[in-house]
Amino acid sequence: MNIPGARPNLFNRWFPKKKSQNSHSLQVSQIVQSLLNAAPLETKGEHFKPVTEAVIALLYAHHQGFALQQQAVEEIKLGRLNLAKHYFTEQMKQGIAAKNYSEAAKFARHWGALSSLNSVTEAFNAYRQAVKFDPGHPDGWIQLGHVLKHLGEFEKAQESYSKVLEWAKLQQNQEYLAIACNHLGILYWTQDDLVRAEEMFLESLKISTQLDRKKGMAKQYSNLGILYRNREEWKSAEEMFFKTLEIDQLLDRQDDIARQYGNLGNLYATMGDWQKAEKMFLKSLEIDKSLEGKQEARNDLQRTEQMYLKSLEISQLLRCKTCMATDYSPVEHNDSVLGISLQSNLIPLKGLELETQLQGESGNSEQYRHIGLLHCLRGEFTTTEQMFLKSLDIEKKLGHQEEIANCYSDLGIIYTHAGEWKQAESMFLQSLELNVNLGRQDSVANNYANLGTVYRKQNNWEQAQEMYFKSYELYQRLGHDNAQLLHHWLENLPKQITPTDPI
Repeated sequence: MNIPGARPNLFNRWFPKKKSQNSHSLQVSQIVQSLLNAAPLETKGEHFKPVTEAVIALLYAHHQGFALQQQAVEEIKLGRLNLAKHYFTEQMKQGIAAKNYSEAAKFARHWGALSSLNSVTEAFNAYRQAVKFDPGHPDGWIQLGHVLKHLGEFEKAQESYSKVLEWAKLQQNQEYLAIACNHLGILYWTQDDLVRAEEMFLESLKISTQLDRKKGMAKQYSNLGILYRNREEWKSAEEMFFKTLEIDQLLDRQDDIARQYGNLGNLYATMGDWQKAEKMFLKSLEIDKSLEGKQEARNDLQRTEQMYLKSLEISQLLRCKTCMATDYSPVEHNDSVLGISLQSNLIPLKGLELETQLQGESGNSEQYRHIGLLHCLRGEFTTTEQMFLKSLDIEKKLGHQEEIANCYSDLGIIYTHAGEWKQAESMFLQSLELNVNLGRQDSVANNYANLGTVYRKQNNWEQAQEMYFKSYELYQRLGHDNAQLLHHWLENLPKQITPTDPI
């Protein structure tokens, strides 16, 4: 069975160059951005390409005058996926009936792309159909590998990615060989096999260098930089980040340049070089600010094509397992505040360094928090408060509920450190309310623990005990290591003062 090699440009294929091209690409960009923002995804980068292809396929059919697709387009603009998924499944069935299995597989992939936004199980079923009908198409195996990885089926995910690797070697398709190595490297990373992860990243870098694919080279330099940083190989990490920065500057990718300055800021902060860290964060913030006013004026087609060329960039790459959250909390460990959300400002947990930013102001929010943390570590709490409040204001404008909750928690920690108990309590309670509504159980446990500390610092032993116990119970149910820490705090609470006790 023949497999397509390097594909023609996605947008040129569906939308010939006409005056309406920018409006088409703008519509695609807006729909995709809206869908990804609404989806409860940890790794939006890996969903961008398949979701974009599905939306374009839907718009293409719509412009041919099909009524069902027109209805599906209107529904998907509102974030409703069922009609679009129904259309793709119907088209898949028609392909099967006509024995046009490659066509059936294509629509199965589109079905899987949209399903991945709200149902991993449905996405698995869709991509399983895709590889059944067209087992020689690499994209089907790549997406199936992503789904299996998220389901925790790492061995099966490795098998899926390995099929792409084998096909690429057989077809001598260097581009897909680099992609397969990248995905395998990330998969090995999630399994704590950093040796094999490094091997795959280096192989992908070697191929991208041979092909002179600057963007692929930049991606792997960045991946390696994060890997070396997490292994505390500071010089190697710095070298990789500067190589990434050099390529981004050569390509004039301003948003990526800002991101690499953020990477370097994180590195220097981890090393304890606050002066260099602040310098890098300020450079990143300056670029983000300069891009704000130009965001709408950018060529949306060019922006979307750049994003389309990015392959899987997973948030687990940013998890630094060698560092405990409390090590980076602005509140000293003896104050018993779990600064978990603040760790994300020093060593991001959500893939902001690798994942493409869909909102221009998101970078500004992160940089304000980076700078705020540095001032906090210096004891400059007024400036710290100002920076975190700016970050909170941006997240409120963007409607990022999880980040708003994180900002409230961060501010609570800042106020706790400053001894502003009422303000700290208010911030933690607002964070708690949001996290409960969002179903973020680990964050809820964190809020309870921090509230317990606020009450303990005011000698309110009864409320402190209540909050610590709620946190302990929740962490215990989640199987989280912090359960032991909360148990220790509970055991060390003073006995409650009663009316008969001498004061």
